[in-house]
Amino acid sequence: RPPHRIRASVQAESSSLLKVTFDVAGSEFVRWPGMASGTALAESRVRRDELWKETCFECFIAGRDSSYTEWNFAPTGDWACYTFASYRTGMMSPSVNAPSVTRGDLPSQFEILFSPALGDVRARSALHLSLPAVIVEVGSAEPFYWALNHAGARPDFHLRESFSLKLES
Repeated sequence: RPPHRIRASVQAESSSLLKVTFDVAGSEFVRWPGMASGTALAESRVRRDELWKETCFECFIAGRDSSYTEWNFAPTGDWACYTFASYRTGMMSPSVNAPSVTRGDLPSQFEILFSPALGDVRARSALHLSLPAVIVEVGSAEPFYWALNHAGARPDFHLRESFSLKLES
């Protein structure tokens, strides 16, 4: 069992903004790339691919159809956003506003405020979400893939069956 744990939550902040919070227990065991001992966010906060290769937090969001949006958030504040027409197909990098990634009340807590790229959140009857995380420990090259629900035989955050949170308007 890993010496760290993840707690995640989501709430609609307005008709077009979501707030996702990730809290990492056992954060001293986590490798925080680009951060001095996990204590400060970087100043760059740029859109960047392949964040999943290091410690990062993610949010997958879908409505009723097969399309979905994937957001990646690095603890440094760097981020990425992709839309998919269906399971791992039709990937695009939409033009979206950068999210706000800030530290929470605890040093190992990250709060992310963003527009989910789905239009008016409250106009939809429901959003289906997954809040996974990729955690790489100090001294390890193999990541842990955290999710509320791993629907497949192996961790695959893109599986629609893994979108186990429902946010109703």
